[in-house]
Amino acid sequence: MSASFKGWGKGVIVALLILAFHVTATAQNEKLWPELDVTNGLQSNTVRCIKIDGKGRFWIGTDYGLDIHNANSIAQKKIIEAIQHKSIQAIEFLDSLVFIGTSYEGLYIFNQLTGNLHKYYGPASIPQIRKLKIFGKQVFILSDTGPYLWTFNSLRQIPLTSAINDDYLIDMFQLDNNQYGLAYPSKQIVRFKNGAFEENCNSLFFQNNTKLYAEHYTSSLCFNNKLFLGSGGQLQSLLIVEKGKPPMSLNFLKKLGVGYMVWDIAEQNDKLILAVGDTISNRKGLLCILNPDYTYMSIKAADYITCLALDPVNNILTYGTINNGLFLQSGIGGCSMIDKPTECNIVANDKSVFIYTDDYFQKFSTTDSKSPLNLNSKNKIADIISSMNLCGDTLIYANDNFIKLYNATSLQPLDVLPVNHTVVNNNIAAIERINGTIFYFYRDGGVSKCNLITKKTAVIEHVISHNPMVFKLNNKIILLSKEKGFFAVSEKEGYPLTCTDTSIHFINDFTIGRDTIYALLKDEIRKYKIDYINRRLIFLHSFSTYSTLFDVIGTRWILSKDDKVYILNDNGIMQMNSAMVPVGYYYFGSYNQIKKPIIVGDSLLISTNNYLTKFSFTEFDRPIPTISADDFSIECPKSIFENIGFTVKINLADYFLQDRSFKTLELWSDGKLKATKYSKFSEFNFNDGLNYGDYDLVVKLGNNIARHKLKVTLPLNRNPWFFAAIALAVAIIFSIVIKSNIDKRRLKKRLIENKLQNLKQNLNPHFVYNSMNLISSMILEEKYDEALQVVSDFSRLQRTYLETNNKEQISVAEELAFLDSYLKLQQQRFNEDNDFNYSITCDPAIDITQIMLPPLILQPIAENAIKYGVLASKAPARSIKIEVNIVEKGMVTIALEDNGMEVDLNYHGLGMGQKLVQERIALFNLSHNAQLTVLFDQPAVHSASGYRVELEIPLA
Repeated sequence: MSASFKGWGKGVIVALLILAFHVTATAQNEKLWPELDVTNGLQSNTVRCIKIDGKGRFWIGTDYGLDIHNANSIAQKKIIEAIQHKSIQAIEFLDSLVFIGTSYEGLYIFNQLTGNLHKYYGPASIPQIRKLKIFGKQVFILSDTGPYLWTFNSLRQIPLTSAINDDYLIDMFQLDNNQYGLAYPSKQIVRFKNGAFEENCNSLFFQNNTKLYAEHYTSSLCFNNKLFLGSGGQLQSLLIVEKGKPPMSLNFLKKLGVGYMVWDIAEQNDKLILAVGDTISNRKGLLCILNPDYTYMSIKAADYITCLALDPVNNILTYGTINNGLFLQSGIGGCSMIDKPTECNIVANDKSVFIYTDDYFQKFSTTDSKSPLNLNSKNKIADIISSMNLCGDTLIYANDNFIKLYNATSLQPLDVLPVNHTVVNNNIAAIERINGTIFYFYRDGGVSKCNLITKKTAVIEHVISHNPMVFKLNNKIILLSKEKGFFAVSEKEGYPLTCTDTSIHFINDFTIGRDTIYALLKDEIRKYKIDYINRRLIFLHSFSTYSTLFDVIGTRWILSKDDKVYILNDNGIMQMNSAMVPVGYYYFGSYNQIKKPIIVGDSLLISTNNYLTKFSFTEFDRPIPTISADDFSIECPKSIFENIGFTVKINLADYFLQDRSFKTLELWSDGKLKATKYSKFSEFNFNDGLNYGDYDLVVKLGNNIARHKLKVTLPLNRNPWFFAAIALAVAIIFSIVIKSNIDKRRLKKRLIENKLQNLKQNLNPHFVYNSMNLISSMILEEKYDEALQVVSDFSRLQRTYLETNNKEQISVAEELAFLDSYLKLQQQRFNEDNDFNYSITCDPAIDITQIMLPPLILQPIAENAIKYGVLASKAPARSIKIEVNIVEKGMVTIALEDNGMEVDLNYHGLGMGQKLVQERIALFNLSHNAQLTVLFDQPAVHSASGYRVELEIPLA
């Protein structure tokens, strides 16, 4: 494929996409979207019936079940669950009962208050119900097999006359306390009398007009002593019957085709509202609104309308369609149908409304917000209209060549003014008048003026007009030139209004009240004071637009009236107070791409589809009715963690109040107002949650108030009590472990002490035994003086032993003093046969009073040195040397060495004294966390042969 062909293909695709987008965008102009459909709550888009109960709930019967908005109680939910997905054809209320007629499953009667099934009549009793009608306490059930009557829990079939025995009733009405039925296919109106439909009343209503006899009537309505019969086909669409007058026949559906039928009729402010559907396509239809004089101005096919339901209190119409769900249209009392092109503009004052395109205009007259728009004229003109305006009683329109003035009432021409051709761009976008001067603002250029008397034109210097928006204020015109800023224009001059705030270049709309400009930007309103003397704007303040109240569309326009400021979009209007805080909201409907509403006297005029609706400003300020506490509640958690998002749901029975009315939520804590939120929906979202604390939630709907207490707690990972509990648990566990360890150590220490004591007890008789041997030997040798000395020395030694016996540890100084006494005593014992010498030396650098060791630990070692070393030695001078030295840094060694002969080490190691020393040192280390070490059989230092023991003591 060639590159050129590829490029051509891409161009075609882009063109098709642009075309598709353009078609879609065009199709969406001024469209009313469904209020409810399968995407937001309905079980089916085919709506067969709608009823509004005394609480304001919408009961919607569809081909796939029952929907109740708002079903915020157990009773309604039970009813929905019981009906399941049955096709619902009719709904009616009688006292506390609700009657629900199905296509093929019979009649259900529920108690509205409890949701319990009161009565059920299956298809065998009542097959294929078409409609329910209630007159007084009588419930008429219209089915394919004829009518039935339910009264006081009793059901019976109503007989028909033999002439219409095969007919069924398609609708019923009551007139002058008599009930009548529309029979099909006989096309008779029959009266209910003596418990049966037996009297043909065609002559009563049609006055022998045989043409009317042949019509198929499908719906009926009685009000103001008049009967309205809906029909279709070629003869008439609506028949109006009034006593003493011939019937009036309207045939406004004829041009649409024979299949278009009127299926339902309602009335509001003396206007007739007709639900029309095409039985041939089963898709097309329209909502037709007739003025009190039964005139109409436009008939265009749109959606197939199946049923109507009026809420006169809120001035709302809801209607069902056969394939697009349920629609809601506010301000129905001030709504008029018009023949309005898709692309048009509107100008209006308190008397007239002009709708114009580039080649024609229509004029409608009106007097107040409730009166209809009456088509006065429809003018096809040769001129191309660039712009039009109503200035008092003067209609002005302009094009590139001239400006024409007409009397707005009579439409008589008044004058033709020239256009200043010195302006390069002559496309006039706006026109305004101050006294005898006409000002015209070009779409992209400047501003010119023309004097009505002299016909002279002039360009106003220093003023730029770019996509202009103009606002007349007394004898001045305030011009907003998009992306250029504001200008002031008077009959004498024009000048820019300087401003240091650069946001003025991004203003989407503005309004003026008392020399104050309220400018609407994307997400804020900015307030400016006009200083005419210094020709400037003074920025005063910036306010939020509360765009979340306006769905995804956001805010589009801003208006002011009687010192009140309003911000609007396609769906509704919100009133702001002097602090620019919202105080009210009014819902228009789910519209898209409507024109900017116009203030007309005390009303607001809105153009939607083929309708013009006038809303009185008093309707926007209408107070919310008092609601019982049972019907107004808050659904919200009672406790939630800090900074965790949550939703506050408002429960109201009334659909319009819950989902389409202005509500305020105040957040209080410690007696102080912490925050205020606004919503027109049934929810307030706290996406970021709240900080720790106790809160009071106060929801206000008019003068109605609902309250809820909310406790915001800290999450476990931030709750100090949680950590305190953990710390306490850890402390308890730790204390238990510590106590257990302490108890174990105490027990172990006791065991060690007991064992040490046992060892000491073992030491005492051993030593005494040796000492007694010495004394006894001296006595046997008749050395009485020496024996007395030994006894004296032994007594002194024993006393020292007893003083140290109960001590856990003693110093090296004390140990050496005891050892000196002990060796001296032993020296006396072996003085003759086995005499020996001993010496105790200590390094003066060592403080032996601070070094601790087990009591009498050296005595068994010294005893072994005497027994196995000195006594067995052949040396001429037998000796024992005791030395206390520092052998290395931090280590003190106590060495005991004899110069005896070498002995069997194994035998040496089995001596009782040595075993006692080893056990005592091990127990001492364990109980005192010490590191004493005893080393036996070390190389002799002071003799060739001998035995050396070293006790190593680390310094602290």
